[in-house]
Amino acid sequence: MREDTTGRRTRAALAALAALVAASPLGCGLMPPDQQAQPGPTEKPPDPAQGALPPAGYALALDEQFDGTALDASRWTAMDAPRRDARATPAAVAVSGGVLTLTTSTEAGVHETGFVTTAGKFLQRQGYFEARIRFNDAPGSWCAFWLLSPTIGEPQGDPARAGSEIDVVEHRVTDQAGWDALADMVQVAINWDGYANRRNVNHVGPLPDGARVQGEWHTYGVLWTAERYTFYVDGVAFWSTTTAVSDVAQDVRLTCEVDDGSWAGQVPAGGYGPRGVSTTRMDVDWVRAWRPPQ
Repeated sequence: MREDTTGRRTRAALAALAALVAASPLGCGLMPPDQQAQPGPTEKPPDPAQGALPPAGYALALDEQFDGTALDASRWTAMDAPRRDARATPAAVAVSGGVLTLTTSTEAGVHETGFVTTAGKFLQRQGYFEARIRFNDAPGSWCAFWLLSPTIGEPQGDPARAGSEIDVVEHRVTDQAGWDALADMVQVAINWDGYANRRNVNHVGPLPDGARVQGEWHTYGVLWTAERYTFYVDGVAFWSTTTAVSDVAQDVRLTCEVDDGSWAGQVPAGGYGPRGVSTTRMDVDWVRAWRPPQ
């Protein structure tokens, strides 16, 4: 379950390319580039030496280790409904050996994916959230760990009251033009004002230490305070913003999506293969959330 990450190869060349994809259409919400808000003066790389996580005084509120052989229904719901160019189905969600796996597959021309959420069961306002994840994405699909307000966009123009979408991490291997240098990059983002009039700030880039992403285990987290969001990879600060800070309790989501020809490129000819043989998936070792001091 906890695999060695030796054999990492440096992706220094990707750093120069990261700016080219920073304005790519958003993953969980998919925005055209001309509708995206650009990062303002508060969007900057944070101090990487920001201290231990979670901060002192934070209390553990969610500790999901994915023990057993099934999703804990007291915490999680597996979506069973069409979504984008696939069907989210509980059949694509598996728990085994202490790992949650969401598999994207294709059979008889129909794509299926896994999408799980704590909506209605666990919501939290502010704190530190993290998950240990291994991505194995393919063109036309992507997977993500994110937090969502149940009242996003209501009211418009007031993300503190309406809440936001906090994309702790999103991963894809190609962009809409087929550029395939994204396998070892990740995106983090904040989205607000709902989905018809969405606004967004985001950051795309390689990991702080240049490590591989595709096929490797990493810990992704966000420290959400009353003033800002700070995103982390393996305990190292990755990006920070004071834009659209939510003051609303939000649920936790672990999802994989399919959208042919969108921000993650074209679905392969013939799709992803049946579930039993597909290698397109996201593995999650654990998810944790800490509440700030009351």
